[in-house]
Amino acid sequence: MPFENPLLAKLFEGILEGRQVEFRTDLLPRDDVLKAIDVLPIPLSRRQREAVFRAWTHEVSYIQGPPGTGKSHTITAIMLVALFLKKRVLLVSHKKPAIDVVYEKLRQFLGHGSAVYASHETEQRQQMRGELQQWLSKIGTLQTQPELDEFRRKRAHHRGKVEQLLSEVRKLETSLGEALKWEQDYYHRQERFHRNRRAYLTRFRKGHKENELELAPDVDAVRALSVLADAERLLGEDTHTSGGGVARQKVLHLKRFFAACVKQFKADGSRVPPNLATINYLREHLELTFDFQRATEALARIIPDYLSEARRTLRRKREDLRKQQAELSKAQIAAHVVGELQEAGYEVQKFSGMIKHVNPTLISRKMQAIDFSQVIDAFPLWVGQMRHLGEFLPFEPELFDLVVVDEASQVNIAEIIPAFYRGSRICVVWDDKQLGLNAAGLFTLNRQFEELIWSKHFPQPGVSYSQADQRLLLVSKHSILDFVCSLEDGRVPKTTLDEHFRSYPQLASFTSDTFYHVDGGLRLMKEVPKNLELECFNCIEVGGTRDPDTKIVSNEVDELIRWLKKLICGRHYEHEPALCAHGFTNERPPTLGVISFLSSQRDAIRERVIEEFSPAEVQSCHLLVGTPEDFQGNERDIVFITLGLDGVSKWGRGHYEDRKRFNVATSRAIHYTFLVYGAIPPNARLIKSYLTHFGKSWRTRAEGDGVESAGKQTVHRYRWDWNRKLHRELCESEFEHRVADCLEEFVRQHGGDKSLKLFNQVQASREIGVSSCGQKRLDFVVLNSGNGACVAVEVDGRDHFTDDGRSYSQAHLERVEILQRAGWEIVHVPYYRWWRHGWLSDRSDPQFESTLTQLFGELRKCLDL
Repeated sequence: MPFENPLLAKLFEGILEGRQVEFRTDLLPRDDVLKAIDVLPIPLSRRQREAVFRAWTHEVSYIQGPPGTGKSHTITAIMLVALFLKKRVLLVSHKKPAIDVVYEKLRQFLGHGSAVYASHETEQRQQMRGELQQWLSKIGTLQTQPELDEFRRKRAHHRGKVEQLLSEVRKLETSLGEALKWEQDYYHRQERFHRNRRAYLTRFRKGHKENELELAPDVDAVRALSVLADAERLLGEDTHTSGGGVARQKVLHLKRFFAACVKQFKADGSRVPPNLATINYLREHLELTFDFQRATEALARIIPDYLSEARRTLRRKREDLRKQQAELSKAQIAAHVVGELQEAGYEVQKFSGMIKHVNPTLISRKMQAIDFSQVIDAFPLWVGQMRHLGEFLPFEPELFDLVVVDEASQVNIAEIIPAFYRGSRICVVWDDKQLGLNAAGLFTLNRQFEELIWSKHFPQPGVSYSQADQRLLLVSKHSILDFVCSLEDGRVPKTTLDEHFRSYPQLASFTSDTFYHVDGGLRLMKEVPKNLELECFNCIEVGGTRDPDTKIVSNEVDELIRWLKKLICGRHYEHEPALCAHGFTNERPPTLGVISFLSSQRDAIRERVIEEFSPAEVQSCHLLVGTPEDFQGNERDIVFITLGLDGVSKWGRGHYEDRKRFNVATSRAIHYTFLVYGAIPPNARLIKSYLTHFGKSWRTRAEGDGVESAGKQTVHRYRWDWNRKLHRELCESEFEHRVADCLEEFVRQHGGDKSLKLFNQVQASREIGVSSCGQKRLDFVVLNSGNGACVAVEVDGRDHFTDDGRSYSQAHLERVEILQRAGWEIVHVPYYRWWRHGWLSDRSDPQFESTLTQLFGELRKCLDL
């Protein structure tokens, strides 16, 4: 089975012949790819950077992206990297929305005409020809070379700025990391010292209390250690005279020494016996004190106020860097295209003429006269639906350095081969927990006929039909994703994206908890306090029965249309508090979607929509009506889910309770979901768990007698429910209590609990079983209930657990970056500035008062007070 494409030859011949297949992982130098990623004008998480890197260095790679985790964002980054690596990339998919999202992102970052869109639509082709002509107009005139020189000058200028800022950012990150190590070291020294002092007081003081710790004076550790050495020598000498008398002077000296200890440390004299054991214990305590005092002095010299200033500078530098990266990307595409058009202009002109035609024969004839290598070199970024590639590109091997296929679970092997044939690398993108090939509805083949065809072309002793089934090679059953994932020994690296940006956490948490908990759950990047105040779900029980002929629950359809009228015609989103809180206005109306689990009910709803609403009204809210299969790759602000269930009629549990269908259906809404149903069958476990997640009750009907019973009212179990108060019992140390005292004082200064809300130990970590954006937890959170502004108050030096061996500094910097990407404002409490010589500072200390003034000022700024 010959292949002109080496990668496809390796892939399929190895599988068909039962040989182990090894894929290269070093196609490009590591540093070159990392440098290209660094200059992108697009923020990337650690997982996204890993996915982009693997796409360009590996022959075959796989990106798993659960709903809303930035698949399109990552694909856009992969394509932008091609510009800086001088490579060519093709993105294909069955679904037009998936292509459109990436195409618009490319235009946003690079400008119009930056990518070629292989589309069958006349309007899209006309737009593409117009953009090509705009590029062509820049060549062949007296101004061409000066304009090209200007593009190259701008590119060099912005690249220099980017490299300079990258260097400054890295230096700041390094020095900030060193400062964080010092602060962490101080934190641990302070905690050890604090524990030791507490043990000391327990041993030598009678009836001491924790709040008396601040009453003890500072200790001159050097002088005290010298005195202890003298006392040790005295105890070690013979304190009796030769005649049996006691050396009175030495005894008095020891008594005075231990009396001083009792006075200095406010100890109980009866608990301070004058012996060597006491001396050794005191020495251990004082040596730790001395060590701590030296560390405090060193820290004060190294980072008096460095951390706060460095963080502000780092954030400002990163903002400047992002602007320069954006300008560099635009200059890069302009200089590249105009420069290539100097040689390829004539071929691009012929290509522009070709795409105005739709006749396949005419296109084929014109295609043969075009040197496509020049066209693709000039325009290295291409996107399009697979079915239309033949209208834009010849069937030639390795036209592109990389072919990316989005929604790969819905593409079978036969369909993708023409696209993969045109590339030398493969990257497949999708999610094995969403709908697969059977849901695509784009390719059907009789299984019996397929077996006959297979047996004809692969006669024995070749691969039998059953073996092909086992190896996931069948067109009718297996997607390219199935095939790639079946390769053994981890030869195809999988990168799983885990930061969920699309939906509000009330909705996304169900997706995370139900479908992705085995993988550790998703980080819910919209999980900030102002969003957690919003209502995002409602269920509407309408009763009624399903018509046995039409398979429709008319009560559900009627209720749905009533709500659509309220939203489309009555602008209910401007008046209903729950919807109004999401910020919808007449200028920004919500987009609407209707998902029906039954195709018959979907069709009935579509007919009613046509009857009730004009095309302009439907377009105004981008209304989409479909089944879960229709919605894969689509999302809307507000989604209505209609079940078509009455609780009595026969229902296909496999149809409704299919986890992949349910995953898609319940993850399409960005802001709000309405669940409309007649009644719930008693054994509808997945549907009941969905209602339970939102603390809703349900009704079931006993089959046959029509008796209705109410489901158990569940307790609202949002994991981010903080009970709207500060939990003092969660404070883990005296220091945390002191911080809480000061934050409560700040709240009182600004109107009390009615204006500001204070929480502590806010769970924000997958490591402790909570899906969220952070790692471990937030020490304190202050929320301004008036404007929704919130701020996380983080104590520096505290450990936050990592599971991959990263240092404290690395984990800390990444943690802060994640929280900032999620929309958190962060105020850092410099732990070392709250202590003086090992004791918590009090309000009479001018330095500490200055620290509090600075803290309160930062809080006011973040909370818009």
